[in-house]
Amino acid sequence: MNPRVVVNLSLITFLMKNLLCINGSMLKLIAGVIVIFFWVVLLYLKVKPAKTYTVNLMENPEGSGHICIPVTMNDSVHPFVFDTGASFNVIDSGLSRKIGLSADGTHFFEKIKRFTETVRSDSVAFTESKFSVGSLKTTGIFLLNGYKGLLLDDIELMQRTGAIMGMETIRNFNWLFNFADNTVTISKGKIKIPALQDDRILTLDFYDEGITCMNITIDGITIQNVSFDTGHGGAVMLFEKKKNVDIFFSKRDSDTLLANNKHPVLGLSSGSVGETFIIDTMQINDFTMQGLFAFMPNDYDKAYITANFIRRFRIMYFDSTNKKIHLHVSPSDSTRHHRRDLQNFSRALLKHFEENPGKSSEGIPQEIVDLW
Repeated sequence: MNPRVVVNLSLITFLMKNLLCINGSMLKLIAGVIVIFFWVVLLYLKVKPAKTYTVNLMENPEGSGHICIPVTMNDSVHPFVFDTGASFNVIDSGLSRKIGLSADGTHFFEKIKRFTETVRSDSVAFTESKFSVGSLKTTGIFLLNGYKGLLLDDIELMQRTGAIMGMETIRNFNWLFNFADNTVTISKGKIKIPALQDDRILTLDFYDEGITCMNITIDGITIQNVSFDTGHGGAVMLFEKKKNVDIFFSKRDSDTLLANNKHPVLGLSSGSVGETFIIDTMQINDFTMQGLFAFMPNDYDKAYITANFIRRFRIMYFDSTNKKIHLHVSPSDSTRHHRRDLQNFSRALLKHFEENPGKSSEGIPQEIVDLW
């Protein structure tokens, strides 16, 4: 027998024999001391400040507004798209082979029963693996080759970047993105925000349904079940130029907003896939955005706030603990926050149409097209 086990058994036997000799009052005193000790330990753990970890964001492999987190797995670093519109952490099959990950069996389905309706066991494989973001070490469940079994908003994004960090991990931490210095700070506790004195803040309350959803008020009209999707960075082509979209609307939402619009809106055809809108000014909750590029796809049934929208702010604090998102902007960010390029183009084109009624968009002067 292990000598340490023998010593421990002897100690327990000694304590039990001596406890039998202690009277009732002494037992109560000992029990009270034990209870106080445990309360002190719990209080210490509760008030002990959570560690914060800061890392540099990675260069986006595809050059869009997506946020890429450096994730280390098996001693190699890979860019994971920070995707609040994805339920799972997802790794492309090619990258998973490169990292050395393989499916560990069906027992992982017991851990994710809330997703069983969207997962087909014959087409989706899971694995559990340790990983780190800077000095933060943790463990997560990863969906391998997941875009074959789940509906992701951007399959091409998945194939190009190779990995997505979804709400399976995001919801466990608070995330402070400082786009000015290209860093992210992560903690299980509250993170101090490096706000400027003249910051204006767009605050969004969200609820977690596997993805990040919210109800927002746009120009006094409530739009429900909006997806705050940092993995959505869609773009459209107009005048042979690609422009990233700030907000995607369903036809129902866009019809309601346009029928009650209070600001200039320029509608441009984008072929058979949907309609493009340049919105001069839009009030979201109690915050005013200027120069938004919106799109109404023919097949969307809900609204999406995209990664491009978020990148117009200096700071994003994704507060998982209190289910709030704080987006900070100040006058020093005006060139990014106030999209003058869109506003100038929209106003020049509206003026052209007013001065040339009945003419098609094919005859737009080049100097206006160059503003796009």
